[in-house]
Amino acid sequence: MLLDAGCDKEPKDDRGRTPLLCAASYGRVDVVKILLDAGCHKNGKDKKGRTPPHVAAMYGASPWSEWKYGEVDVVKVLLDAECDKNCMNEKGRTPLHVAAMYGKVDVVKVLLSAKCDKNCMDEKRRTPLVLAKKFGHTDVPKLLAPSQTEF
Repeated sequence: MLLDAGCDKEPKDDRGRTPLLCAASYGRVDVVKILLDAGCHKNGKDKKGRTPPHVAAMYGASPWSEWKYGEVDVVKVLLDAECDKNCMNEKGRTPLHVAAMYGKVDVVKVLLSAKCDKNCMDEKRRTPLVLAKKFGHTDVPKLLAPSQTEF
């Protein structure tokens, strides 16, 4: 309704977040779709260089919310919209780095199936596998570890 009335679809708050970034961070796939259909900038960054795929991989659905959506669905919608799947934030981390750090197994699976670069390094030369191990996750490293067929 507000978009139909001509409201600004790209306003930013004091952290540089747009409505699309906020919708992605709360796992609101319905709102993400509406904003993408309205032509919102799909690779827009906040002040920390995070894009919609970054925040979807980090936060996803709010545990205190009645909304029954989640980060996996948002990530899929963003990938279908051809968001930059290997974009880097201010620390050189991609959405795959972020999903690995937060132990988001299902998001990691989706990003890997989209052919995200699992060997990319952040500014400290850490791969998603290194970050997953650093933060104590056990399932994510299994997905990111080199397989025997890669040698």
